[in-house]
Amino acid sequence: MVKAIGFRVEPQIVNYAVVEGTKQEPILVAHDKMSPPDSYDKECDKLVWYRKRLLTIIEQYQPQYGAIRLPEPSSFKTANKDSLLQRARIEGVILEGLGTKKIECIVGALATISSEINSKAAKKYLSNFVKIHYRLKK
Repeated sequence: MVKAIGFRVEPQIVNYAVVEGTKQEPILVAHDKMSPPDSYDKECDKLVWYRKRLLTIIEQYQPQYGAIRLPEPSSFKTANKDSLLQRARIEGVILEGLGTKKIECIVGALATISSEINSKAAKKYLSNFVKIHYRLKK
């Protein structure tokens, strides 16, 4: 059994999920999002907050592997440059935190991550999860 944690960064929120099991049949253990309090108005303070929260999450779940999902390359043409830079800085903090804890990390778009772990289940699993998650919220 393998335990892994994956991150998807948006300009103001970081989504994460922890899975356990095999590449073909991952089991969702936890999922949540994190965002610094509104009182953190300086970007450097927000990045410190993300790092501390990340290390707490790593300590809690003890993943062996990590993945950071980057935006799909096709979205770069229409994306706001400031948002891309903000995301890149947060992704850098996550990458550094995983590296500090000696957690092997894959970084890339969803197709890259699926290819790296030699699994076609990642996209299928995430698609099913999103459908179920939004059905439950309604």
